[in-house]
Amino acid sequence: VAERYSFVAEPVELHFSEELPVREARVWVHPNKAKERRVRVGRIFISREDFERFKGKEVRLLHLFNVVFDARARARVTSTEVKDVPKINWVSEHVSASVLMPDGKFVRGLAERAIERLKKLECVQFERFGFVSYQGKLKKESRKRGEEGEEHEFWFAHK
Repeated sequence: VAERYSFVAEPVELHFSEELPVREARVWVHPNKAKERRVRVGRIFISREDFERFKGKEVRLLHLFNVVFDARARARVTSTEVKDVPKINWVSEHVSASVLMPDGKFVRGLAERAIERLKKLECVQFERFGFVSYQGKLKKESRKRGEEGEEHEFWFAHK
């Protein structure tokens, strides 16, 4: 049974003016496993697709709280109670990641830091994205001033 992790493609950072009501989220590794992971909450990133789709609407950040954000990514927490609103993925403490898709193109984004413990070829689920196979850590050159960094590469398997 594949463990679940968070990944956001083409990340957009949400900017909160108030202090966040939660400093740590408890995330189940998989619904059928009695195992959870604690995720520290700091800066919050969501996918560009979710940002464009849900601007001005209340959404729930999975396992966290409900928010509303505007076109400038200014966000406010509306409630910690679970409501019947769309649920979207988010990442806080993160590493760079890319997913090779079946069409040969890479989707670049951020994955939660916990993926650093994965073994090569391990299959995991990026929640609300799909199942992926971990290929390892690669050196990458940033577009900014020739800086170098590392990126974790995954290959898409299926939805």
